[in-house]
Amino acid sequence: MTTRTLFAAVLAFGLVACGADGPGEGAIGVVATALKSTCETGTAPQAAVDLVQVLVTGAARDTGKTVILAEGSAKITAATQDVSLGSVPAGLDNVVTVLGFTPGQDTSKDAPAWFGRRREVAVAQDRTTAVEMVLTRYGAFTCVGAPQTYTQRAFPASVALGDGRVLITGGFTTSTDNGDGSFALGGAAKNAFIYDPAKGEVTEVGAMTSARAGHAMVYLPLAGGEKVLVFGGTTKMTMKAGDFPFQVDTADSLNSYEIFDLATSTFSEAGVDHSGNVKQMALRRVFPTVARLFDNTVLITGGGKWPLDAANYNTAEMWAPYGDKDAAGVASGGLLNLQQNSLVLNRQHNGAAMAKLEDTSQGLTRTLVVGGTTELDAVVEIFTQSSKQEAGASGAFRARAVGGLPLLFFPTLTPLSETANGNKQFLVAGGAVYQNAALTAPQPKAWVLTIDSADVVTAEAIDAPCAARFFHKTAGSFEADSAVLLGGYMDFNGVANGGACAFDFATKTFATPAAGQAEFFARAGHSVERLIDDTLLVVGGLVDAPGLSDGTQGLLELYAPPNLKTNLAPTAQ
Repeated sequence: MTTRTLFAAVLAFGLVACGADGPGEGAIGVVATALKSTCETGTAPQAAVDLVQVLVTGAARDTGKTVILAEGSAKITAATQDVSLGSVPAGLDNVVTVLGFTPGQDTSKDAPAWFGRRREVAVAQDRTTAVEMVLTRYGAFTCVGAPQTYTQRAFPASVALGDGRVLITGGFTTSTDNGDGSFALGGAAKNAFIYDPAKGEVTEVGAMTSARAGHAMVYLPLAGGEKVLVFGGTTKMTMKAGDFPFQVDTADSLNSYEIFDLATSTFSEAGVDHSGNVKQMALRRVFPTVARLFDNTVLITGGGKWPLDAANYNTAEMWAPYGDKDAAGVASGGLLNLQQNSLVLNRQHNGAAMAKLEDTSQGLTRTLVVGGTTELDAVVEIFTQSSKQEAGASGAFRARAVGGLPLLFFPTLTPLSETANGNKQFLVAGGAVYQNAALTAPQPKAWVLTIDSADVVTAEAIDAPCAARFFHKTAGSFEADSAVLLGGYMDFNGVANGGACAFDFATKTFATPAAGQAEFFARAGHSVERLIDDTLLVVGGLVDAPGLSDGTQGLLELYAPPNLKTNLAPTAQ
């Protein structure tokens, strides 16, 4: 396996705001750190950044239209540089963008070389608001240094926390040649890490109670403290080129779940129920799909073998927040009783994708499930949460046949902007295709799903050779008008060969990076999180099975896609 040499260089400079100039105004001061990619050679940030521009945008108080509130620029002549950004109207939800330019660039025409952003910045009257951020290379990948314990890992899990940080857990760390052309992926990790996008730093935060890979996590902002739930996974997986390259023995999959407490940075087992039995899922689930609902309950589907249509995996599960303790000291909540709730899907959905469809005016969540089935009559299902959950009626699934959408396993499902009349839209990209009683290589297509108010689902196929991949990740933009596909397998040869591929919703076209733009270091079985600065954090991944045990530092990169908007308000109002 080809790896990248790791080193680090940092340029830190302060963009210090002057005071407010008038009533109802404040100021913004930025502390930005330009990170030198730790896996590429080239010019250090100290020599690369020549000019810095700072732009503060926000919604006009009377129209709601995005406008430029303040802007400034300065040449970089020292480690600490002053840029005045006073006279910023006081208000919430402002966006601060910092752009760095190299010598000779035309700031009116050229894309910046460096990029940083913070959203939801509140400006207080007569005060200076401090903003901390990291600058990364625009249109390129910036590797992040991590503790030595963060080694190569495949199929880890990650989740964005409420403050913008990202929790990273588990993943396979070893591979063993079975001697028959197959490899056993193992060494599932317990250790966990947190990436802080404001500082560009990775910190180890202990270990899970169980080693896992192919698991799922969900962040919950609970009244009793922020938590992360960790569900399922497996300890082993077999990889062999030829047919669909991955197989899992259900006996190696996990039905346990555990809880990470952000306040203490510790993991704990789910505990026991009123009968003294360990709380666990009813089924062993690897690659489960989970979704947080509006009331902080969690919907859990899939996780069985693929592409078999096993009846027991037609059942979903639901976790509810813990309530008050009873006389025996056992709190209510946890996984709800399946016999009471009967969360039955119409078909199995192992290897499916799931995304929120909407939150209703009653505070209930509707969820979209796509793929992971061998039956066309349920290629899409819509779950509607019940308003009588406490009485045991958790909700129901309704199957939706969708013409033109094939039977996909391990696609991605990404929300797009709504139509003018409120129809929901999603991008379905990639996925191995079930046909002729077997999984076959992905098709060179993607699909835009549209769901109208009557839950009629239609699919518009888009020719897209670069979307033919599986075990990849897709990240949508903040504005829901574009997306980026990263990594994956484009065939069954057992070597990750999916690069970066950008989708533009306005034109419904896909494009690979233009000449001169950075190439994606191909991998599969990774995770991707969109950060608070609109960049993407790419975690782990597998290039090929033999390379997993080489003991090198694990892949951890930031990506500022070239289609990422640098100026949110092109003209001041």
